[in-house]
Amino acid sequence: MTHEPTSTSLIFCQEAKGLLEALAGAIHELIMLHGQQFQAVIGGDPDSGRFDDLIHMANEHKLEAKYIYLQHLSFHGCSLHRDT
Repeated sequence: MTHEPTSTSLIFCQEAKGLLEALAGAIHELIMLHGQQFQAVIGGDPDSGRFDDLIHMANEHKLEAKYIYLQHLSFHGCSLHRDT
């Protein structure tokens, strides 16, 4: 007897998709700032620490976006699996 694998997909509402895009944007911003700071450090910029506050704020924004997204999924239930 053989079993065929089932295809499972997630169901997301438009709001969840928008919140996920906001989270992705916040993560992208944080990565960009880390990259800029890294380039400043390897370039010998004596003021590379100027990125610290920006990175801190970007990380706070990322965490806020993450928890808003996760809270939406938890309360709305739009991330349920659906077998197709």
